[in-house]
Amino acid sequence: MEQPAKNRILITAARLFQQQGYHATGLNQIVVESGTPKGSLYYYYPGGKEELAIAAIGLIRDEIRERISRFLAGIDGPAEAIQSLIREMAKEFDKPEYIIHCTVSLMTLEVSLLSEPLRLACMECVEAWERAFAEKLEQSGCEAEHSRKLGIMIQSMIDGAMISSLGKRNMEPLLYVAEQIPLLLHGGA
Repeated sequence: MEQPAKNRILITAARLFQQQGYHATGLNQIVVESGTPKGSLYYYYPGGKEELAIAAIGLIRDEIRERISRFLAGIDGPAEAIQSLIREMAKEFDKPEYIIHCTVSLMTLEVSLLSEPLRLACMECVEAWERAFAEKLEQSGCEAEHSRKLGIMIQSMIDGAMISSLGKRNMEPLLYVAEQIPLLLHGGA
């Protein structure tokens, strides 16, 4: 069964914004690649490109948050779970489009000084992922505020490693971050 036009527009926009960036992605390209009439785009997103981008960032936020939470729930120890998640990301590195779909960092850099609504949407996205890590740590008995700070650090390390891995065209930075997780969480214990 074919997806409704609104879903096709949103999914296509999310993919293109992540792959090409906000400014390099035109509404005509989204219409063509989603296979929807141009009128549908403006019907569902009357605020135009910015409104569509905010909705796309929300979709990305929810999909990645769910993926992180589901993966972490499958492994008991938080250090082992987080290391496994990062290593799984590294395995997919031969598909750069996969890595790009694990972050909004590139889009955040592009839009944060130009659009407050887009900056806020990107910030909410990253904070949702930070909370997923913090929740895993809290479930293992870590104090809430410390878990929150560690969640920020873990997400920041992963984002930085993804950018570095893309630039170097190898997964070494991601694997190095995975190695450091026990040190971060347990002080090397």
